[in-house]
Amino acid sequence: MKKSAEITANMLPTWQVTLQDNPLGDSIVYFWRVRYQTVPGEDPLWSTSSFTHIPNSPTGWAQGHPGQFKRDGFERITQNETTRQWSFPDKKLKIELKTSGGNNDFNAPPYGILLNDNDLFKEPVNDPLSCAVNNNSGSADTRNRFLVVVLNPVTFKAITNIAPQFLCGNLQQFHTFPAMQLASAQNDLANFLTNSVPDGAYVAMISVNRIAYSTFTQPLKDAFVSLGATQITSAPDSSGYLLVARKGNYPFTPVEKTANPADTTNVKVQNVNAIVELTAPEMPGIVTSTVVGPAMEWGSLYHIIKEVQATDEVQLSVFTRSLTGQDSLYVADVNTASFALSGISAAQYPYLKLQLTLKDSVQFVPAQLKRWMVTYTPAPEGVARPDILGPGHYALTTPFDAGQTVSFRFKFHNISDVNFRDPVKAVVTINPGTQTQPDTVLVGNISPDSIAEFTYNVNTANLPEGDNSLLVYVNPKLQPEQYYTNNIMQASFKVRRDNLHPIIDVVFDGKHIMDGDIIAPDPTIIISMKDENRYRFKDDTVGVKVELVHKPDDGSAETRQQIQLVNNPDVQVQYASANSDFRVVYTPDYLPDGLYTLEVQGADKTGNVAGSAPYRISFRMVNASTITQFYPYPNPFSNSCRFVFTLTGQPELTKMKIQIITLTGKVVREITRQELGPLRIGRNITEFKWDGTDQ
Repeated sequence: MKKSAEITANMLPTWQVTLQDNPLGDSIVYFWRVRYQTVPGEDPLWSTSSFTHIPNSPTGWAQGHPGQFKRDGFERITQNETTRQWSFPDKKLKIELKTSGGNNDFNAPPYGILLNDNDLFKEPVNDPLSCAVNNNSGSADTRNRFLVVVLNPVTFKAITNIAPQFLCGNLQQFHTFPAMQLASAQNDLANFLTNSVPDGAYVAMISVNRIAYSTFTQPLKDAFVSLGATQITSAPDSSGYLLVARKGNYPFTPVEKTANPADTTNVKVQNVNAIVELTAPEMPGIVTSTVVGPAMEWGSLYHIIKEVQATDEVQLSVFTRSLTGQDSLYVADVNTASFALSGISAAQYPYLKLQLTLKDSVQFVPAQLKRWMVTYTPAPEGVARPDILGPGHYALTTPFDAGQTVSFRFKFHNISDVNFRDPVKAVVTINPGTQTQPDTVLVGNISPDSIAEFTYNVNTANLPEGDNSLLVYVNPKLQPEQYYTNNIMQASFKVRRDNLHPIIDVVFDGKHIMDGDIIAPDPTIIISMKDENRYRFKDDTVGVKVELVHKPDDGSAETRQQIQLVNNPDVQVQYASANSDFRVVYTPDYLPDGLYTLEVQGADKTGNVAGSAPYRISFRMVNASTITQFYPYPNPFSNSCRFVFTLTGQPELTKMKIQIITLTGKVVREITRQELGPLRIGRNITEFKWDGTDQ
């Protein structure tokens, strides 16, 4: 079944849909989506969700379709959307085995066993724990031995706590069986492989030095054969040998190698190498549900987990969550198909999460989660309704004098069929982001499908002049509610007051410069101070300070000079008026070469300073007339390029031109001053664009 509709509404679209029942008597999962049709500035993407329809069922939450499980959290487990089967992802282990015939000295490196390129020896040859030297008492030659690594089939970790514990290597992960020419040593290895190695474990082993395979006892041969070995009974004496196998009846093909009889090289010096990759599932797998709730009262938990084998480990945990987002474990292992949740206080914990942990260390196939469901009485849902009174009620453009009261009316709609547990409150904040303390007002009891109206009065006595705002948050997580993001309303208004800081602006020869730019030797520096107060104009220089810091290029000491604003022929002060800002025009007679920093601080007529620190801008003075840093941009180009260069000093700009010359010296294009466009001292980029032709 698929249905769709286009709905026109100011703010709260509604759509009545008749749902079908499942003819089999079970539930039906419905997926729905919604988006704006054509609204400029709104996100055109679909918002999607789903719900489960179960006739005559209590309200609650459920997941039983792969599309619903997508929203959950997964660790080391996935679900196939087509087969709907859960499975563990694979991890891999690379085993590299290197050994040789008995006539070669067995040293590590080059010989040994590496797991994911990590050498298990990690030892000098003469180390007392070495796998390659005599580390057992007795007079027999113990150098002829097998080195065996036993690996857990799930974790791929070495199993070392099995008897007999003859371990070697600094990592102590090799089981070593020396003196293999002795029947007793052969029986020790046979007993180890037959009785000590756990069923299902992987075994990786290599020979060391001279092994007389023809002398093996029948129990040792049988032990090798039980692992799937086929070459051990025919391996040439003193040849190298390796084996990777899995004990027991499991789907794994052993890897076995010895000397190659077709190779003319003596078997006693042939190297025997192999690389084997093992695959095993990562476990345990964990599925964590989306947040369930909010609830006014909790009911029960139901779950269907199928294909549970004797080797499966299944743990279903329930976590509660408070309104502030704190999670607590409620029950670690739910072991019944239905579980009562009525013991959870919905007032204290209106949310919960489910977490399913799955493991199967033998078959590697997890139990199958088919559905989990929680019944509960849902919390109400309210929506702010600024659309009822219209935007003009919340965006007041006529300023209010300081001390005047501004009244705002707000409406809040309970769109659910559930009462709020307690009388609803709203928190009001004037000018969010400032030090203003929020105010709490009572909205009252709001019954299902009803609209509450409340009024808030703003005293503007201590508010800043200009734009002010009001943020109203109804039920800011004070009690359970389905969603909180649609509970916010805003209003704006203006206040006439003079406590805004003036703004300082500085231009050089009518232009703003970047910090460190080069300027003309005879600049006109205009310092402007803009004040939002249109009623009190600055008509003095009180609070205005201008300083010039000079750092000469010759490395001499830095100097600081305060520019006198009164009785200074280089300074002209223009007071503010209704039509113009306060200005200081500074035209220095001569500035030596070097780096300068202009520092300006100002205050308006009320005494509000422009900032906590002076306005600073740096510039460089170069009195010599030069043209430097000339290059075309972009370079290379496809259609056209412009020209970038830096001017200093007082060049005769009217005589400038650019010539484009070939490698042979031929002038193919001459660009006149008029074509270049406006130029200034400092960095320039021409308005003119050359298209690469000589026209």
